[in-house]
Amino acid sequence: AAHDPWLQGTWLPRAAAVLAAGALAAAGALLLAGLCSGGPLLLHDYRDSFPPAFRRWAPLGFALFAASVAWLAGAGPALLGMGLAFLLAPYLPRAAAGALAVTLGLGALLPLALAWVGGAAGPSGDRAWALYRVWKGDGGAALEATVARAFEPGDPRGAFARAQLARRAGELARAEALLAAASGLGELALLELGNVRYLQGRTAEAAVDYGRAAEAAPRDPLPWLNLHVVRLARLELAAADEALARAVALDPRAAEGLPAVVGGADAKPHPVSPGIPREWVRQELWAGAPGGRWVDGLREGLYAPGRWATPSALAAASVLGVLFSARLGRGHRSRRCPSCGDLVCPRCSRRVRGAALCSRCWVSAREADLDVRQRAARADLTRQWSRGRERARRWGAVLVPGWWAVGTGGSLSSVALGTVWALGLGQAAMAALYPAPLLPWGGAAAPWGGLGVAAAAHALGFWTARR
Repeated sequence: AAHDPWLQGTWLPRAAAVLAAGALAAAGALLLAGLCSGGPLLLHDYRDSFPPAFRRWAPLGFALFAASVAWLAGAGPALLGMGLAFLLAPYLPRAAAGALAVTLGLGALLPLALAWVGGAAGPSGDRAWALYRVWKGDGGAALEATVARAFEPGDPRGAFARAQLARRAGELARAEALLAAASGLGELALLELGNVRYLQGRTAEAAVDYGRAAEAAPRDPLPWLNLHVVRLARLELAAADEALARAVALDPRAAEGLPAVVGGADAKPHPVSPGIPREWVRQELWAGAPGGRWVDGLREGLYAPGRWATPSALAAASVLGVLFSARLGRGHRSRRCPSCGDLVCPRCSRRVRGAALCSRCWVSAREADLDVRQRAARADLTRQWSRGRERARRWGAVLVPGWWAVGTGGSLSSVALGTVWALGLGQAAMAALYPAPLLPWGGAAAPWGGLGVAAAAHALGFWTARR
């Protein structure tokens, strides 16, 4: 896999697409957790932002008006999620707000990542896939027809690939004819032509072709190694030893290929084929036209139409908007009393300055002569609030593993589990929707691997919640 040209050419854009899709899933999980924990506080503060005489119907009417304007402007679900993140950021813990900013920023780069990998879906990707199959040793008439369709008639790379397929099939005369059209490749064409003529028994002509290849590429040991083989076949032992010494001088590991070259029960020497250069596959994978209509459609569907909605601008707006909103609005927001869960509003009277508790819990904690029934009522409220929080924690750990704990003020150690869950969903989404082959062993990768990882994260969250 370390030398596989298909993996070398696709792993980085594929990883970027999976990371961006996983970031969107993580952002959605954080928004869900934030809505459950901070949504009521946001609604309370939103209602309080209107004059007292207009707090009954005006908040609903203004929200419907804003939603209509966004719909008419073509705002997609991801852009609406960004707006919701700006509003919810002051109500989230600092770690959750930072995680939401990062995940929204990475998720906004999804159209850019898909445009990067989208080139593998066009003609360039078809050529890369055809060359890759020839490189790894496939054959057959169907593959040769695929190569012929992928390349223009005058392209020497297509002729070279078809010549290799014809040689493997034993059609040596046709291979020689195809190599005439690939003569512009220089050393590669000469080496393959020498191999074809060697297999035809024309060893003298093969030696000439290998010699010309050695002159064309003086630092490549392969022509000298093949000269060693052909001279052995002609019983020119001294000249064969000289050619082998030249090959080893250029590359000390060149002699390691000799057992594979000479092997066989009859000890008949065979020349080494140059094969399809790995650079051809990588160049075609990276030379594809970026994106396509489906990428633009996805960007417009997720965010908004228009040239202003570029991935880089959306990513910057996501990060800066969430961080700025969290910094600006934290001092003016409502919060929950950590003891009883009652809403503590900075504009209401039930608040003690400088105290985290609500006024009732503050009085209950400090008044020794408080009525026993009042104290019992406050304790009962505290127990109900604790049971409710525990129930929400368990359900959240199962529904959105890891991110629920981050979004509700839990430990940052949950980020690891949430990241695994999000990347599993991202891989499943890319495998199901990606329009080009992802892996060298056949078309698009199956989404079952990512779904299995996500299911394992859900199972771990369920096990954690049961503890």
